[in-house]
Amino acid sequence: MTLVIRIGQSESVIAEQAGEIDEKNAALREQLAAQTRLLSVQRGLRAKALIPENREAEALLLGIQAVGAYAHSWTDVPREALEGLEQVLAHDTVIITDERVLEGHSDYLTGIAYAPDGERIVTAGYDGTARIWDVNAGAPVAVLTGSEAKLVAVAFSPDGARVAAAGADRVARIWDAATGEAIARCEGHTATIVQLAFSPDGRRLATAGLDRAARICDAATGAPLVALEGHRADGIIDVAFAPDGARVATAGRDATARIWDPTTGALLATLVGHGGPINALEFSPDGARLATASEDHDARTWDVATGALVAVLEGDGQRLIDLRYAPGGARLVTNGWSRSARVFDPESGALVRELQEVMAPASRPSPTRPTASSS
Repeated sequence: MTLVIRIGQSESVIAEQAGEIDEKNAALREQLAAQTRLLSVQRGLRAKALIPENREAEALLLGIQAVGAYAHSWTDVPREALEGLEQVLAHDTVIITDERVLEGHSDYLTGIAYAPDGERIVTAGYDGTARIWDVNAGAPVAVLTGSEAKLVAVAFSPDGARVAAAGADRVARIWDAATGEAIARCEGHTATIVQLAFSPDGRRLATAGLDRAARICDAATGAPLVALEGHRADGIIDVAFAPDGARVATAGRDATARIWDPTTGALLATLVGHGGPINALEFSPDGARLATASEDHDARTWDVATGALVAVLEGDGQRLIDLRYAPGGARLVTNGWSRSARVFDPESGALVRELQEVMAPASRPSPTRPTASSS
């Protein structure tokens, strides 16, 4: 028996099959290109149609997606896609560019706050300094020193006359915002201070620490007034005074928020229901509600007088980092690590609008995650 191997014939068959595969691949590429083009055209047209409806965020996202499909080469972009994005940018968005670069810190920036008049900002850094800047000129006003440890939190007093900063050395320092002169030191924490809040009248300073305690001191002398203790787990992440100063609230990594009497330190209510650490809280403008944002993906609103749950504001499956009431209190905005912000009715919990492509939560720095690097 003789076995004959026809190599030449096998090679021709393989070549023929390879050719057929190439033709099929080329056809698939053409089909994909046609589908991509059609989808971009549809997105561009849809973006233009949303402009009169004041649906800015959705229109901008569609416009970006329409043109972004061609980002690999930026050639042969459909006219409809370009027009959609151009008209959205022209009508419904503001392009943010660098207006002032504030240079001076030598390490990460971890805290930032505007003065009440909007003319100055204060920054805190891992270089152990806080710095006050003239917003319009982009020039430094004062460098606030005294701490050799990393600073995490910073705040202006309600009248803008003083600045407080605190961090890893467990001391909150208060300076004169005009001269940079040290005024007071608030001590007592045994772990890093991660958040600060002046009372509405500016006479008291509340501090939240990773030692599971919040403390209130006299903002003029630094004398300790009350200690708010009772949280468990890894500490308190946020603290806030009610608009009238009659209450103070704390948010803990033990998944509870607590409402206290800031004069006596008496615990008035413990708010239980979140399934994870609470990263942020805020009183409503009228002081009747307290909102909380949690790593369990949801926000909640509570009745301050009774401690009862008012509404659950369901998230999108990602950790929440911050939340803010609108000035009138009729809306509440939450954001987190999902690159979106959500606008809710805080009384019913109904979702009003979702804003896509919010790059990162910017309102509150994390004590363990720097928010920006300075020059």
